[in-house]
Amino acid sequence: MTIEKPRSETPAAKARNGAAQALGPARRPARAKGDAAPAKADAAPAKADAATAKADAGPAKVDAATAKVDAATAKVDAATAKGKATCEGALMNVIRLAQATLNESRSEEARAAATIAASSDQKPSDQGSAAAQTSLERALDGLDAEVALKLHTLMIAGRDGKTIGDVNVALGDSKSALAAAAIDTSQNGPLLADYLRRGHALACASALDLERPIANWARAASSTLDERAWLSFGKHLARAGLDDWRCLAFVDSNQAISRLYLRLEGHAWWAFQGMLDRPTASVVEKQERALSSRRSKGLSTHSLSSLASRLSSTEGRAIRRAARAIRARVGDAVAP
Repeated sequence: MTIEKPRSETPAAKARNGAAQALGPARRPARAKGDAAPAKADAAPAKADAATAKADAGPAKVDAATAKVDAATAKVDAATAKGKATCEGALMNVIRLAQATLNESRSEEARAAATIAASSDQKPSDQGSAAAQTSLERALDGLDAEVALKLHTLMIAGRDGKTIGDVNVALGDSKSALAAAAIDTSQNGPLLADYLRRGHALACASALDLERPIANWARAASSTLDERAWLSFGKHLARAGLDDWRCLAFVDSNQAISRLYLRLEGHAWWAFQGMLDRPTASVVEKQERALSSRRSKGLSTHSLSSLASRLSSTEGRAIRRAARAIRARVGDAVAP
């Protein structure tokens, strides 16, 4: 038996095999591209799903933003409710509602005059005034007994110009007394609003904390000379009209009122800066000349109403205290 030896490759065969091996790797990228096409086709639905997920996320973001707005609104409502629950908040709310009855009455008078001029057959409606009065009555009826007693005390102090500690009212009579004053009106509006503004001004001048138990109001008054001077100022502020005052206000480089001089006709000057003082007329006249010559910047007026709008920015403990009392008297009071 003859065993054949394997044939050795000829040089030509070796060349052909080498060329084939060399061409092999060059053709692989073409096969790779062919494989990538199905992969791209598979990726398309994934992109579509991602786009759908983004679209679904849009309403979710809107819902989240709406939830944030609702939460913010709830916080504002809670803060408003909390403010009305305090004596200061209830006081401001009752004054606002009482004044609203005057505004509605004036609006209806204007509408009535226009209606009569247009046609004598048409009768004007008083629904607005009735609604305002109803809102006020509901607010008074909903007052806490302690708050009603406090507001009644402020009303009497403002009406009679009394020291708050000298006012004695019965707990059971408070709501009925407030309701009676809410109905009684003058050319300046409901007497309730006017009396409460005057009483509030007296309380602010006396630095009385309205949130203290009313049993402690009388004991809160200080017998020091400085506090007696503040009490005297508060009583004059509560009794006098808004246009009965002579006012000089000086401003600093930041446009904040840094010195304030007030005088009621027939009385001495009051000076407010770091402390309350009673300067002589000659001292104030010198300050007034400086203001007239424009060596000092400030404001000169005969009305507390004109002054109140400038009292939002003040410098000095006594000025800030006087500013609160003046703004309360005008009806531009802010919470402490």
